[in-house]
Amino acid sequence: MSVHDPALEADFRHVLGHFATGLSVLTADAGAGPVGMTVQALMSLSLAPPLIALGIDRRSRAWPQIRRAGRFCVNLLRVEQEDIAWRLGRSDAGKFDGIGLRAGRNGLPELPEAIAWIGCEVRAEHDGGDHWLVVAEVDELRLGAGEPLIFHRGRAGRLML
Repeated sequence: MSVHDPALEADFRHVLGHFATGLSVLTADAGAGPVGMTVQALMSLSLAPPLIALGIDRRSRAWPQIRRAGRFCVNLLRVEQEDIAWRLGRSDAGKFDGIGLRAGRNGLPELPEAIAWIGCEVRAEHDGGDHWLVVAEVDELRLGAGEPLIFHRGRAGRLML
């Protein structure tokens, strides 16, 4: 069992913050309307079967609703959608006010201007410290257009090559 070390925790956040990732929004139909959350920790896990893995903060209020729904859409965000990433990263009521969602081919709510959409079904959830490690099976993929929204050192922005 590890001992809580605030200095190591601060170093961990600082060093790993230098690893650039994309930003995505999970959307699902919670029965009483859409539910969504911003996710930074996303990776492809397996080609056969097609699986992704996500890191979900245990404090998330949206994740229990998405888990109950069992299915969700991963909306890979475009650089122009930074405001949506920050907005859906909070727990405020009315997160979707003014955000036009549409029903995807699989019936899941999705953000129309995303760079890509990944339809998923929750397969497993594992202990990951202060996060859940969620494994989901992919059953639909579609590609949009645009530049990806990148998260690096606590900021979101454009990929500079």
